[in-house]
Amino acid sequence: MMRKFHIIVNGVSYEVEVEEIKDNVATPKIQTPPIAVKSAPARPSAKSMAVQAAKVESPMPGIVLKVFVKEGQEVKEGEVLLILEAMKLENEIYAPVDGIVTGVHVTEGASVANNELLISLE
Repeated sequence: MMRKFHIIVNGVSYEVEVEEIKDNVATPKIQTPPIAVKSAPARPSAKSMAVQAAKVESPMPGIVLKVFVKEGQEVKEGEVLLILEAMKLENEIYAPVDGIVTGVHVTEGASVANNELLISLE
């Protein structure tokens, strides 16, 4: 005997049929409902956009151990800007784009919060 149930998984509603097992034997009957997949819109890369300014924010709370850049310095994408200690790990914070440092908003030894502005680039 088949019984129908309505279930919700990750916000998507499904109607499923479940067969009751008799005598410890079930006949498998698999029907997969079509699943509507929504694709995320493509994000342009930083290189494809005209970058006017970039903010480098703290990805987590921590303590600034070392700052490697100063205002007016030119940096390349991927260059280490500073080291942030969080949970006893040293995390390198990289430049997201090529640019010139327009502001260093932290000092060595400073405690920073999550999403706090560390360095501004232009």
